Amino acid sequence: MKKIDQEEFVKLYKTLPPRLQSALFSEEIGNNVEKICRRYEINDKFSDILNAISQTLLGLLPIEDFEKVLIRDVGINMSQSKEIFREITRFVFFPIRDDLAEVYGTGSESEKILEKTEEISSVSEDAYREPL
Repeated sequence: MKKIDQEEFVKLYKTLPPRLQSALFSEEIGNNVEKICRRYEINDKFSDILNAISQTLLGLLPIEDFEKVLIRDVGINMSQSKEIFREITRFVFFPIRDDLAEVYGTGSESEKILEKTEEISSVSEDAYREPL
């Protein structure tokens, strides 16, 4: 992951849509990541995962590369990284998908991943309901 200094951060931050600006400092995102880390017993990776999420929100790390960063830079094994990536995409990136699409561009791989997550979410919400 690329390290950025405070000056670069401020420049990038000012160019972001308002929802992404607030997401960077969101307590809810921090809580979601903390729950994920506890579930997978990787509490020591919390700050590294938050850093990767911040890079994605700033437009420096496309969503399609996020899982690779979890493996390579954060040190999470491949099987766990798939599940962690899926949960982060669903609980962190999906709610702000339109703003991320604005940053990464329409038709980007990031947008396709978010659309796929939307399909999975809508199917999984109704999977156990019986028809009336």
